[in-house]
Amino acid sequence: MKRPTRRHILRGAGVALALPWLESLAPKRARGQAVAPPLRFVPIYFPLGDRYLLDPDYWTPAVAGQGDAWQLSPILEPFEPVKSQVAVLGHVDQTAWRTPNVEPGNGQLTGAYLTCVEEGGPTNSVNGVSIDQRIAAVTHAPSLQLGLSTLDSYCDGAPCVYSRSISYDQNGQSLGKLVDPQAVFDLIVSGGQPPTRSPDDVARKSILDFVIGNATSLAPRLGATDRALMDQFLTTTRDLETRVAAVAACQPIARPTLSANVDAVPPDYNRDTHADVMIDLIVMALSCDRARVVSFMLDDARSDFDYDFLPLRHFSAAGSTPATGDVGISPIAAANGDGGNDQWMTIDWWFASKASALCQKLAAIADGPSASLLDNSVVWFGSGQQGESNAVDLPLLYVGGGGGVLRQNTALHFAPSQSLSNVYLTFLRNVFGGADTRFADSTGIIPDLLA
Repeated sequence: MKRPTRRHILRGAGVALALPWLESLAPKRARGQAVAPPLRFVPIYFPLGDRYLLDPDYWTPAVAGQGDAWQLSPILEPFEPVKSQVAVLGHVDQTAWRTPNVEPGNGQLTGAYLTCVEEGGPTNSVNGVSIDQRIAAVTHAPSLQLGLSTLDSYCDGAPCVYSRSISYDQNGQSLGKLVDPQAVFDLIVSGGQPPTRSPDDVARKSILDFVIGNATSLAPRLGATDRALMDQFLTTTRDLETRVAAVAACQPIARPTLSANVDAVPPDYNRDTHADVMIDLIVMALSCDRARVVSFMLDDARSDFDYDFLPLRHFSAAGSTPATGDVGISPIAAANGDGGNDQWMTIDWWFASKASALCQKLAAIADGPSASLLDNSVVWFGSGQQGESNAVDLPLLYVGGGGGVLRQNTALHFAPSQSLSNVYLTFLRNVFGGADTRFADSTGIIPDLLA
């Protein structure tokens, strides 16, 4: 029998339901011991960095420090509700190329964002394993690869997988990403298998109707006490949301009405709405334990998508305020100077607001007697580049304590600079328990990241 996880799963008709912990199904060595909640890793990517050609710099906190000694920068002000769990990392470099400038930069530096590997040139699409997949392998955790890109932008002379993917398997092959919210929902509720009923049918019927047959077959393996617990679980209420929120903190949502994909969007498509739906799906996957590793591309490397949905903001050292009009141009146009600095910074501010929205939702969900989902997660937010070609001083931060392992509420300015691969090795070894002594070109963990 496959060893049960923290919660045994009943499956039926493409739907999974988490049961309360049943002592009868626990491995013998685990009985009588406290079971720690699982840890999650959510790397979020945004394109083109933030500071290249910009003066002043509105990403980097003005002063490094801990607690009240530092403040969020204007671009990062959306993280204020979760500042106590934020760590901004200054002077972290992508050292795979051993040079500060990489050409063509957009695709190659994005391809290396989670791998820290210098790819084999413009005709070689083989990469290294990405840190999200290395963590998934160490923790035996399922993973999802998601994104918002509804436009295949120019690939800048490098293999297009580098511009459009950040997750790579152990053989260095791109895992791509899902963009359509309906496809993501179907994958989550089916556990990776095609649903045996249509999602509309599933939405109309109680999930208990589908899983009660599985519960009947499971009952003979339970002791009397656990059988009573399961009976109580199945019969107390038929309201899924109320029951699961009380027992498992699962946050299910209805199947999204929005369907959007590359070159296939509805007439009223809005990128902001798309992002919000995908965030709710990520929360559903993590809280219902359908995935513990989720990579999320907020846009592709050299994005030609026009951000005309986004109201413009004006930035100063004091913060940002609403301005007149909308951004109206793409990230690559803003990076190339087609607009003012406010256009570029407003786009980055929007990226930060979406990452923060995810973190706030995770912080509101209990995960154990005294922790939240965010406490037991590492939400990694950043870009693999500065502008189109710079590989140094990357814009990076994480939110969450990684189960109490990581330092929080801090702005760190490393001197000398640290390698991005050293950050990932610290996550892999110290948070997720990997035995690896190296990741890509790493030279060691970073003690300053540890609580």
